[in-house]
Amino acid sequence: MYILKPLVVASMLLWASFSIAQNEFSGVINSVQTEGETIVISDLEYKVGRELVVFVNGRKINFDDLEPGFNVRYTLAFNQVGGKRVIRVDLIASAELENRLLNH
Repeated sequence: MYILKPLVVASMLLWASFSIAQNEFSGVINSVQTEGETIVISDLEYKVGRELVVFVNGRKINFDDLEPGFNVRYTLAFNQVGGKRVIRVDLIASAELENRLLNH
């Protein structure tokens, strides 16, 4: 019994990590509409919500700092009716771009 418990816990953690990884994607921003709270990444349109956080190299920036052409990694959340919304965006940026965004 004691041998099975760690095995069960390990398998649950492994399954959880696979399900989380399926929600993470990468792409290029096509457009950002702050008023309509939407973002288009690699030709796919998503809603964004209040829970959205945006980072450049681990430092938080604003949603309206994002621009078309930026390379990003992003995390999606799914609702019960199949809708998708972006909850996290990580900007893949050069040091120059990071400096511009953090010091404007």
